[in-house]
Amino acid sequence: MATVSSAGNLQPIARRLLLVDAGFEAVAAVLLSGLVGRAHWWLNVEKSVTLSGAIVFAVVAIGLAAASFAKATDERFLRGLAFANIGGGLAIWVAAGLKWSQFEPGGHWLVAFIADGCLLLGVLQVLVLRRVAD
Repeated sequence: MATVSSAGNLQPIARRLLLVDAGFEAVAAVLLSGLVGRAHWWLNVEKSVTLSGAIVFAVVAIGLAAASFAKATDERFLRGLAFANIGGGLAIWVAAGLKWSQFEPGGHWLVAFIADGCLLLGVLQVLVLRRVAD
């Protein structure tokens, strides 16, 4: 039985993975917003930078939650999301590597959490997609 699609629609495991991704994005938004800790201080940036990031992550979280319930969400959406997560995680690591020495210890774990979370989710999404090919 296919795990990703049936008649163009995502199966439950793929939809749950979208919800997990939405939850991760929401946690990242909360962390960047300053509601838990001082992300802007940890990263040595203006507060507006982390607030902008929080807004982006929050919007993505809402979109992914909606996509997880939408009947029209298909395998192509999950494939694009997988590569966006992997690309985003790699881009975060590259950008962070250029400024790593300017971060406080809290910034180190924050960057690692968000970048590695994106990479992990992207890999899990690719694995779910590959399972269909078998």
